[in-house]
Amino acid sequence: MTKINNDAIESMKGIIYQLYFSVQYCHELNEGQSIYFEKFGDITVSKNKQIEIKKYKENLTDSHENLWKTLKNWLAESFTHTYYKNLILLTTQEIKKNSSLFGWNEKSSKEKHETLKNIYLQNSKKYIAIEKSKWPSSLNFMEAVITHEKKLLEILDKFSILDSSPVIEEQYSNLVTKCTNGVLTAKKELYIQNLIGFILSPRVLNGSGNNWTLTYDEIEKQRQLLISEFCRDTHIFPKKHYKNREGIYSEEHDEKLYIKKILKIKYSEIVPIAKRDYISACNTIIDDFQHGLLRERFDRYESSIVEKFITSHRKSKRKITSDHNYSECQDFYDEISNEESIIIDGFNDTPREFKNGIIHINMDDDEQTLSWDLL
Repeated sequence: MTKINNDAIESMKGIIYQLYFSVQYCHELNEGQSIYFEKFGDITVSKNKQIEIKKYKENLTDSHENLWKTLKNWLAESFTHTYYKNLILLTTQEIKKNSSLFGWNEKSSKEKHETLKNIYLQNSKKYIAIEKSKWPSSLNFMEAVITHEKKLLEILDKFSILDSSPVIEEQYSNLVTKCTNGVLTAKKELYIQNLIGFILSPRVLNGSGNNWTLTYDEIEKQRQLLISEFCRDTHIFPKKHYKNREGIYSEEHDEKLYIKKILKIKYSEIVPIAKRDYISACNTIIDDFQHGLLRERFDRYESSIVEKFITSHRKSKRKITSDHNYSECQDFYDEISNEESIIIDGFNDTPREFKNGIIHINMDDDEQTLSWDLL
């Protein structure tokens, strides 16, 4: 009885593990895409990737069923591999350095095929004098895979292995820290739990055509509802990137348009600060303002900052007293830079440095006509 209970628990953990990755792939979905659960495989992202998610305690060895059974399933006539750009085996198992599979994702399709063929030949030698009915299931899988050379090569060209993937506790922690941008810290775990509940709800489980599936729009609508619920309190602006001064003295940005516009007004001494604000703002946008309600709030904020800058530039340009006095342009730069920022909805403040970074980002856009030059 104990063994049965343990097996049931492990099986349930495998389902939960797959569910946690489902939340991650929902978070990564792009506009126009759909995600399917348990229809074509474990997780399918439309016209993009097919992911098989496996939880094992042992290592991923050359002859492990997990590898060969996955390939056999993808070689089946019922599976249309041309529909996908990527075929992924995501597993908790580790590929050891002494395994033929080590460095798998760096191999070409021909090298992968040669690796598999050698594994099959080595294993089949052990059973050469034994009738097939007594072969281990892994060897039967190997033989079924190797006999489809042309199709196998096409599949191997798309096939990658994500080994040593986070165990169940680590993956849950990753969801809470990486998939909750814009949610109050105290409510991040509750947000993830609500998303899991949404994915498991009867409406989603019995979705279109009785398929367990979600579209980008459906996920985004739910995310916005949850974010609006879990970020009602005013919260602290994310400032982690403003502690990092890396790159401000490098020459990497020197050819960027926003730097050239600063140099045009002969104000080279503030270039390192401009680089800091530009880099920090870019990283903050990527980490915290990419999706949903916060993206909408950021877009409104950015539009307001740009409109305010254009008005200030127009006003200052009318006051210019000399055609060759760059000090007035520099004064304009300082005036704009020292202004406090308007506040993004939902935050207790928005740093002046972030506002300055947003201006530099728009300065860097060659489709806009923003300039520090008043002459």
